[in-house]
This record gives sequence, structure tokens and C-alpha cells, in this order.
Amino acid sequence: DRQIQSGTFVLESDLRAIDILNALNEKPVVHSHKITFPEGLNRWQIADKMAHHGWSRDPGLTLIAGHKLEGKLFPDTYLYEKGSAAKELLFRMHQRFEKVWQKLLSKYPKPSNFSEDELITLASLVEKEMVNTDEASLIARVFVNRLLVNMKLQSDPTYVYSADRYGQKPTRADRLKQGNPYNTDRIKGLPPGPIANPGKTAMKAALRPDESADSKKLFYFVAKQDGSGTHYFSKSYS
Repeated sequence: DRQIQSGTFVLESDLRAIDILNALNEKPVVHSHKITFPEGLNRWQIADKMAHHGWSRDPGLTLIAGHKLEGKLFPDTYLYEKGSAAKELLFRMHQRFEKVWQKLLSKYPKPSNFSEDELITLASLVEKEMVNTDEASLIARVFVNRLLVNMKLQSDPTYVYSADRYGQKPTRADRLKQGNPYNTDRIKGLPPGPIANPGKTAMKAALRPDESADSKKLFYFVAKQDGSGTHYFSKSYS
């Protein structure tokens, strides 16, 4: 059990179990490499990371945009072989997302007042605002509360969702800038699509925001800025 090798092997379809085991103890045909995508990366950041691992950046971006994969690429660690196509990796990430998402939907059925695409967009906002995973359902609740009363979401990460500002710290100028359809200080309701690729915790929070009576009165949250990564949640701006 300490001799099995990692990598890609070519096996005949009629091998016995012992033959497969012996083959896995030999040198693999191709060694696999790992690439890790953390939660909350957007399409430009995913393309940047893929470029760092040897893929061309623009084809990846074109695939994500063309197949509307933003928000639907599951963050995880993936194995790949040198020379493999970007399309292969991105579609594996999408398949992984679909598997996780459908499993969540089977356990937490979709709320009737949101479409699946809207819930994935909501999950992306939760992912970008969340530092402490324990707060995911509360953050989702604040956004839902605002949506229910037609109040702007005013989520800072949406201000910098653009090809020239992604990954930057939002500024007042970003918030006030016209022309960004994702800027939730300029628009009402959810942005036109996800601003990042959420993980399982944020996806679950979008499906099941906090249901306590007190949480349904919350409309604001702000970082405590004490190093804890947690927020103050409140009913009023003051």
C-alpha cells in the first residue's frame, strides 16, 4: 500500500484486480499535476491562474463567457496533464459544480421566489462578502431582506467586478462609477449574473438563509475590523 504510484495509467479492460494493482505499482504513463482554485475567484482570476499553469489566458475567458460558466465552476483541487485543453479542465469544474448543486437542491429545495440562476448569483455575493463561514446564512438573509423590500444590495465586491478592476479593493470612485451593470449601488436587485464562483457553504446559504425571527429584521452588516473576519449585523444604518 506504500508503492502505488499517482498519475495516468493505460490498462486493458479485462485485467484481474491483482494485475491492476501490480500495474499501479509501476511508473505511470504520465504524471498528473495539481491546480487549486479557492472559493470566490471570478473568471479573470481563474484565467490568470490557468495562465500561470501554462494555458493561454484568452481562450479560457472566451469559454467561460461563451458557455456562461461564471458562478458554475466549482472551487477545488483538480489534476491535469501537461498539454491538456483548457476546455477539458473548465468542463470538469462545471461538472463538479452541477454535482454539488444538484445534491444541495435535493436536500434544500429551491425557494419559489428565486430562479436557480438568481440563487447562484446570490451565492456568489455571499461568497465574496463572507470571511467566517458561520456567518454565511446571515449574510444571505440580509441580502434577501433587502431584495424583498426593493432595497439596493450595495455589496462592495460588485463595484469592482470588471476586467480592469477585478481583485482590487473597492473604492468610493468604484461605487459611484456609472456603466458597470454589476454595481449594486447603481442598480436595484441582483446583478445580471454571478460575480464569482461560490463554494458549497455559500451555495447552501443562498438556498437556506437564516430563518430566525430576529434575522428577518436585519438590513445591514459591516466588518468589525478586529481581525476576526466577522461582522456586526443590524436593523438600521446607525
